[in-house]
Amino acid sequence: MLHDCRRMAPEGFPLIAVGGVRDAATAYAKILAGGDLVQLYTGLAISDAGLPLRILNGLAQYLARDGFSTIADAAGAASSVDEACRISGVSLMG
Repeated sequence: MLHDCRRMAPEGFPLIAVGGVRDAATAYAKILAGGDLVQLYTGLAISDAGLPLRILNGLAQYLARDGFSTIADAAGAASSVDEACRISGVSLMG
């Protein structure tokens, strides 16, 4: 659904990816699928206060690995949800 919204949204319209973000890989998959921002709620509730920093550090590694300078560069870069999952290493996106 996020990927479809990205394709239909006007350029510059921010999309917030929600649901199932539990680590850097799932956050990165949501970004690649089209999210400009990622909501962290349940993952934080069931993890610990260090989760946001781990996600930020992991995102920096993913961005560098894949040649993106910023999250904005990566947002919507995948051609499909399947590709976003494959690139990020996530087996299934919610």
